[in-house]
Amino acid sequence: MEQIPPFYDFMGPVLRVLGQSGGAASNRDIVVLVARAMNLSPEQLAVERRKGGSTTTEVEYRIGWAKSYLKKLGYIVNSARAEWSLTERGRAAGTIDPRKLVKKARSRR
Repeated sequence: MEQIPPFYDFMGPVLRVLGQSGGAASNRDIVVLVARAMNLSPEQLAVERRKGGSTTTEVEYRIGWAKSYLKKLGYIVNSARAEWSLTERGRAAGTIDPRKLVKKARSRR
């Protein structure tokens, strides 16, 4: 399998692309912009993940987890169907340490 970064490595780029997109973007736009920002190769973007009857890419799956953790920590909200927006916390975040954020989110369980 083509090497794909762990989900937490997508957290910072998700926040950055939302900020560069005026604070909100669709799922599709987030994937495209994050992939471009992280210089992911066509091979990385083509790796599929099959679950049940649906197929998604591994990159989409990992970005989904990144968004889930950012939402849980109050950095983003699902503002409309398939659209995400920065919260005030997300706008003020600056540089984040994704591993610390994951640890913090997991300790809240």
